[in-house]
Amino acid sequence: MIINVYIKKHSFKLPRDQEDLTEQIKKRFYRKKTLSKSAITKTYNISKIEENIDYKKDINIFLLNLYLLILEKNHIKNFKDIPIKLSNEKIIEELSQILNQNLNGLSVEDIEEIVLIYLNTSTEKENNENKDVSSYEENLNINEVEFTIDWVKKIDKKIRE
Repeated sequence: MIINVYIKKHSFKLPRDQEDLTEQIKKRFYRKKTLSKSAITKTYNISKIEENIDYKKDINIFLLNLYLLILEKNHIKNFKDIPIKLSNEKIIEELSQILNQNLNGLSVEDIEEIVLIYLNTSTEKENNENKDVSSYEENLNINEVEFTIDWVKKIDKKIRE
């Protein structure tokens, strides 16, 4: 799920690594100024989102990117599955529910830190689970496994989704 978000005439593909987004925003808008992620929408509003998404113009691009990273992590691939009108308040509410933590009143920088810790922790857990599965598979006797053409078609369909 990648969307194009525009600030003025500059396009940003989201979601992306938060540090990369920070560097791009600095390069395009804040060359000689200090970047405050919480205050970016005061000067640089999102002018367009290329998907058919209901959103408020004052949405913070950093907050939106964090939300999309979480959705991607939770394997939500279609924006029709997102039941909210995107706004800073709604994104914070959704992130609070997903993270099971109250994020109201926190700056974007603080929310970013919490979300990145969550994403890194989730990735580490998945890697450990994958290691457990692969070690289990290594211990299986492959001669005991039987493949059918239906099974192959089913797996192929899953991989293509």
